[in-house]
Amino acid sequence: MTTRDQQWLEDRLKVVWQRGFADLVPGNRVVIKFGRVAKTRLGSIRMSRDKSVSKILINRLFISSQVPEEVVDGTIAHELVHYLHGFSSPFEQKYCSPHAGGVVTKELKQRGFSETLFSQRRWLKTHWLPLLREHVSLRRRPPPRKRSRQLPRAL
Repeated sequence: MTTRDQQWLEDRLKVVWQRGFADLVPGNRVVIKFGRVAKTRLGSIRMSRDKSVSKILINRLFISSQVPEEVVDGTIAHELVHYLHGFSSPFEQKYCSPHAGGVVTKELKQRGFSETLFSQRRWLKTHWLPLLREHVSLRRRPPPRKRSRQLPRAL
């Protein structure tokens, strides 16, 4: 079994890039790392202030071998579409919003990721919440109690 570490993640980025984005010449350095555990965010992309690096962050739960590689690859491809469309990249921004009118899904399908999208959605629908429950407390914390202000006692 392969260890899901930084090298594995970088290898997945290379595979996804070669599979569906071979025509995309990077306008800056693109790096990928595991980010924090999140309930609803599978990945994100940010650009450095000097615009020299675009960083893709992938949900830390993807380290678990319970998450199929197809789910990881679909998330990486999703973030690469944002990069291609000019979000967190040096390219001209093609749309006013990163998900306007389903442009990400359309682009992924055009680039041959239809089956990946289908598998990813099916897996997430049935397995994501149980995986979260296993690794993260989903209980909402009660709001902090307000401490009553006590007046000093009269002498």
